[in-house]
Amino acid sequence: MPSQRKLIALLLLMLWSFQHFLFAGNDTKTSVGHSPGSVNKNVPVENNDVIYKALGDFQSLTIPLKRAGKLILIDAMIDSVAGNLIFDTGSAGLVLNSMYFRSTRRSPLLESGGITGAVAGVTKYYINQMQLSDVFYRNFEADMTDLGHLERARKIKILGFFGLSVLKDFEVVLDLRNNLLELHRIDKKGKRINNLLAVPKFDVLLPMRNVSNIMFIEGENRR
Repeated sequence: MPSQRKLIALLLLMLWSFQHFLFAGNDTKTSVGHSPGSVNKNVPVENNDVIYKALGDFQSLTIPLKRAGKLILIDAMIDSVAGNLIFDTGSAGLVLNSMYFRSTRRSPLLESGGITGAVAGVTKYYINQMQLSDVFYRNFEADMTDLGHLERARKIKILGFFGLSVLKDFEVVLDLRNNLLELHRIDKKGKRINNLLAVPKFDVLLPMRNVSNIMFIEGENRR
């Protein structure tokens, strides 16, 4: 084995419109990794064609986070159902837990493979409105499958999980030390609209690639 080899590492903290990864030091925001596989096992690959249009009268928003082991949770309301959504950086779109949504609004059963190669039954569900704090989304479809294994493992109500494409309208700062998610609306150039807030100075800037709404960085394993 050569002393150096290239690898592709999944990026946890991302900014959708910036083409850089922003990693903050201890004086500002601190980010740590978690395993996307703990969420994605035996669940479908989402439909990346769904357009998630973020609505809400704000320029910057701070959303409190909850933790269940390695999972990052956000309070959510989907139609009339309240519960927790998992923020999964290894996912692209939104997947719902079929335990909580009516069968009358499902499309026919499909089959889809997860990252482990397993096949799970998947349907589509039409959502009237999904709300995360003061940001909400209307009239779109989401994949739906049984996520009961996650609830049983964590003993918490889980409506589903979502990934990067749901937050495409924002600059995102993930502060895991203080359990906060910052969302800042951006203009067409990827700059914050809210110019009253100072942009923090980050310790490390790394180039990244967007592949099917999942962010990747290139690294080296030095021995």
